[in-house]
Amino acid sequence: MSKQRSRAQARAIIERFERSGLSQRAFAEQLGLSKNTLAFWIARERRDSNSTGALVPISTPSPQVVDSFELEIDGAVLRVPRDVTADEWSTIREAWLS
Repeated sequence: MSKQRSRAQARAIIERFERSGLSQRAFAEQLGLSKNTLAFWIARERRDSNSTGALVPISTPSPQVVDSFELEIDGAVLRVPRDVTADEWSTIREAWLS
C-alpha cells in the first residue's frame, strides 16, 4: 500500500529532487517512490505556480499635489491649506461647527 503525503511534504521532496542532480527515476527509486508519482507532483506544482499569485504590472497616475482643499457645507466654502496641523484643524473644525 502506498504512503499518502501532504502537499507540503511533496513540495519538500521536489525541492530535494531539484537539488539532487539526479534523474526523476533515480531520485524516486532512492525514496521508494514511483517515478510517475514524482513526475505528477512536479507537474502539479508547476501548474499551480503558473496559475496562482501571478503579478501583473499596473500603472497608477501620480498623485496631484495641491496647495489647499475646499469643503463646502450648505453653500459655505472653507479653503484649508494642505499643511494645516492637527491642532489647527481642530481649531478650524470647532469654529466651523459653532
